[in-house]
Parts: sequence; structure tokens; C-alpha cells
Amino acid sequence: MPNQKSDKSLFRLISTLILIGLIVTLALQNSTSQEVKIYFWSFSLPLFVLLFLAFVIGVLLMLVLLYPKYRKADSSDSKILRLEQEITRLEKQVTSNTTESK
Repeated sequence: MPNQKSDKSLFRLISTLILIGLIVTLALQNSTSQEVKIYFWSFSLPLFVLLFLAFVIGVLLMLVLLYPKYRKADSSDSKILRLEQEITRLEKQVTSNTTESK
């Protein structure tokens, strides 16, 4: 088992280094400034910053849109757990009643 854990940590380390390398490469190859206009504002940012901001905005938008679905699923899970506990309680009650009646 210890070998599997070290394999996972090595895989994570290698994956992280590859991801960092890709991000650095993206930043170096897209470091030119780009002018951004939003209504009457205008500012200039490096292209990789704009790409990163677009990514972050997309992730945040996804989280906001998917939150109700996960909350509903969590609510359903808690209802299922409550009902399973009730079934267990009722089964114990039926078992105790049948043993008392004998």
C-alpha cells in the first residue's frame, strides 16, 4: 500500500509541474498587451491576463449556475437518509412488537 500512495503523489507532482509549465508557456507566448473596451472604459492588459480572467469568470459562472442542482441533490440525499433511518426504527419497533406478542 505505501507504494501506491507514493505513486499517486509522484503522479500529482508530475501533473502539477506539467500544468505549471503549460501556464508559463502560455504567459510567455501571449505577453503582448491587448486593449480592452467596455462601454466607455478602455484599458490595456497582457493577453494571458485576459485569458486567465475569462477562465475565472467562466468557472464562477458555472458554479453559480450549477449550485441549485447540487443543493437539490444534497437535499434529496438528506431526505433519503432520514427515510432510511425511519425505516430502520420502524423495523425495530415491529420486531420488538412481534417478540412481545409471543
